[in-house]
Amino acid sequence: MILYDSLFDVARAKAEAMKARFEECTTCTLLGYESSPLAEVTTRTPQLFNSYIQKHGADFQYVMTIADYYYDFAVPALEAAGLAPDAVKLVGSDGTESAYARIREGRFQVATVPEPIELQGYQAIDEVNRALNGEEPSGYVTPVFVVTKENIDIEGGKDGWFVPSNGYKERYLAIWKGGE
Repeated sequence: MILYDSLFDVARAKAEAMKARFEECTTCTLLGYESSPLAEVTTRTPQLFNSYIQKHGADFQYVMTIADYYYDFAVPALEAAGLAPDAVKLVGSDGTESAYARIREGRFQVATVPEPIELQGYQAIDEVNRALNGEEPSGYVTPVFVVTKENIDIEGGKDGWFVPSNGYKERYLAIWKGGE
């Protein structure tokens, strides 16, 4: 099952990319491709998961979303249905503190693709500086990192969020001081 919010272009793009990769699996069946508005996640997500549990039992083994936030309301529905924490594997994105906690505790969520918020802040400032000075955009794209129980304590994970150890702060400070 794939959950996304069709109201946002970035969410649609993420969901379409997930679906395209999923369709490469010849032994998999996509049980649902659901647009569920983030603004209604508190009410719609439990209902949606209850519906899937009634229809498929625990046969919907994986759920992917464009935001870990859905799982804040999905996990209680899965627990209320009496499903074992490893019956359904949740894969999210954004890397929220609650996602880190669920992965660490083994509560349904097995992975998240976190956003490096601090790095993105540095990058945003750098891109604005480039634009104001008539320079081309940097073209930098943050490499994808997937947080799992096996690697949860690296790259800032001990604190419950993603901080890449690629030296971005020092590199940006050097650029801004004219060092690069």
